[in-house]
Amino acid sequence: MHPVNVGILSIIPPVFSIFFVLITKEVVSSLIMGVCAGVAVYSLAAGISFISSLTLLFEIISTSLANNTMVIIFLSLLGALSQVVIGAGGSDAFAMWVQRKVKSRVVVQILAVFLSFFLSIDDYFNCMTVGTVMQPIIESHNISRAKLAYILDAMSPPICVIMPISSWAATVASCFVNSGIKESGFFLKTIPYNFYSFFNILLIFMIIISSRDFGPMKKFEKNASNLKPSDDGSVIKLKEKFNESEKKGRVLDLVIPVLTLMVVSIFIILATGGFFSGGRARWGAIDSGTSINIGAFCALVVALFLTVICGKMKFSDFMFSICNGIKSMVSSFMILTLAWSMSSLCKNYLMIDQYVGSTIAGSRFPLQFLPLVAFVASAFLSFAVGSSWGTFSMIIPVAVSICASSDVKMLVIVISAVLSGSVFGDHCSPISDSTIMASAASGCVLVDHVKTQLPYALLSASVSGLAFLIVGITGNLLLSFALGIVILILTFWFFTRKKLNVGN
Repeated sequence: MHPVNVGILSIIPPVFSIFFVLITKEVVSSLIMGVCAGVAVYSLAAGISFISSLTLLFEIISTSLANNTMVIIFLSLLGALSQVVIGAGGSDAFAMWVQRKVKSRVVVQILAVFLSFFLSIDDYFNCMTVGTVMQPIIESHNISRAKLAYILDAMSPPICVIMPISSWAATVASCFVNSGIKESGFFLKTIPYNFYSFFNILLIFMIIISSRDFGPMKKFEKNASNLKPSDDGSVIKLKEKFNESEKKGRVLDLVIPVLTLMVVSIFIILATGGFFSGGRARWGAIDSGTSINIGAFCALVVALFLTVICGKMKFSDFMFSICNGIKSMVSSFMILTLAWSMSSLCKNYLMIDQYVGSTIAGSRFPLQFLPLVAFVASAFLSFAVGSSWGTFSMIIPVAVSICASSDVKMLVIVISAVLSGSVFGDHCSPISDSTIMASAASGCVLVDHVKTQLPYALLSASVSGLAFLIVGITGNLLLSFALGIVILILTFWFFTRKKLNVGN
């Protein structure tokens, strides 16, 4: 079926979903309502029958699932690996080891941040791996799962988009080429202007080091520090005594499979990028989906050797753990599939990119405001469709076209604003795959994750918007950063004047 430009009506699907999420606190049904509303809008605009509408609905869902099979497989393998490691006692053994070595809640959270930084070659890989390793540790130090989910989400896309060697860099580079930017190394020029990523990282360290929170997160952290389960029962004290199966667990039962996952995934990613071919690296050829799946499969094989072959677990128990691990991801599968379907519906059928692009191009505003406008427009679109990569492909060509006809010197700043805005929208959207995965990896309810991290994301985004306004007017990068940092610190201090006493 052909796409139809429905103008502002293209935002109805995400608006419906977000509205119902706020009302019902239930994600799956809200996403279904949003997708159905979008199909209804398309059906009325295209004049198709009711039967054709139903056909279109299931065609979009099945196509979205088929196009993202690698992600589903990766989540299945990682869920299986997680349950095998837990069943073998590796997770609890590692948590107890860290608990003996590290007494500070601050150090534990910084550990999660640095793990995320070193695994920033891919956001899915980053989020799920760090979540698997850190979940028992943060619980043993009375840190809420909501805080872990925030760290995972804030250290995945925002970090990956400023890393020259990552699946994100390859994707952005391909968008540049498709938009007519032939300059090699153009991605590197955008990194210093990616304000949202840098302010986001600074805010995380401010929150952790000061032990201060604000907004809904403050309640979750208070509950966790007092060992009082939150409404979803997300705070669980580490068992003080292992049962018979847990006594067999070793730290290496977790560390070796996770290292296998990391090393193999990074090796395959570099190999597909041409790093070992002897010629010029081709980062656009990176196949991150296949790479992380191979890594997860190899990690599962290593776990089989450590548990079954070494006599710590029966093969039947190993397979039972694998099945349970896959079952634990079913809810995430459903949410991701519906989120992908909504993104496909808005982009490929309701032409939301045309609406946003024409709105930007048709606006009459001073050229100095272009970076700010690009940041806001990209944030809006990314939040609506739940995809930063999709937003890159939609907005970057529009930004290139506008700069080419007005001021080419503004191109780097405007493209950086598009990247920043896209990451911000993806970061706080309840239908974003990275948001969904962060909540799944940390064991936090999706609605709780969204509402606890939103104030932090909005603070970083507000300061970033101001920085883009300043750099658009003055062209001075250092001045924009300096003023942004000062405003971020003062605003954070204002919101957290009363310190939350949760230890150190």
